[in-house]
Amino acid sequence: MMSRPDQELEAARAAVIARLYRTFAAYPFRRQMWACLHCVTPEEIARLGRVPLEQLSGSDLQRYAWKALTTWGEVADFKHFLPRWLEIILRGQDDGFALEFSQLAAKLDYGQWRTWPHAEQEAVETALLLCWRLLLSQPPATLVWHDAAAFLRAMALCWESPAPFLRLWEEAVGFLPLYHLALFFVEEGPALAEHSRQEWQQDEWPQLRLWLFSPPIYARLTEVWRQRRQELPVELAELLGYYLDHWRPLIC
Repeated sequence: MMSRPDQELEAARAAVIARLYRTFAAYPFRRQMWACLHCVTPEEIARLGRVPLEQLSGSDLQRYAWKALTTWGEVADFKHFLPRWLEIILRGQDDGFALEFSQLAAKLDYGQWRTWPHAEQEAVETALLLCWRLLLSQPPATLVWHDAAAFLRAMALCWESPAPFLRLWEEAVGFLPLYHLALFFVEEGPALAEHSRQEWQQDEWPQLRLWLFSPPIYARLTEVWRQRRQELPVELAELLGYYLDHWRPLIC
């Protein structure tokens, strides 16, 4: 039996997916979509239109996903497939990781999604923020994006600021968001402390470093280590304690 938070997430997922299909319904499958003749065959294009969009699998979309917008299809075609691509991710259906989350972010950036109609941008925003909430509600290495670092690194490709994601992280309740935070602090902290993560340095993303080493986050991590470290993997708990002490002078 699902808990109330799980029920709320499930309801949100259903609503977000329905909104995606409704918002992008204006972009039908085009059998004559543009494609590089040397890279994509007419049969490969036709194959994607033989079943309803909602029934395409990650494996079905994998080749298109790699070539979308560069050698296969235009923005209108990308918008046609986008609801299913996001649904597969939201439902955790891509067990084989045929569709890479960073690939989706890169295609959104290439397709200049921030210039799309407002309703389309909002539908994508809502879906990606729900992806983040779902990630924080499950153990690391469970879903397509693997962990918080992988997710945020992908979002740095197509989102101007980490602020919405960090705010949701702060608001998330329970142990699992703290588990993700401890893992992120241990795995990404060394590079962020030295300003050596180039993918975190785009536009406002240096804000991520300021947030990670801020007093409120340090306090939360300290509380995890003192009160719940037995719930963390032993190596992670040890590294968390070490880095909390090692980086304390960075807290301001």
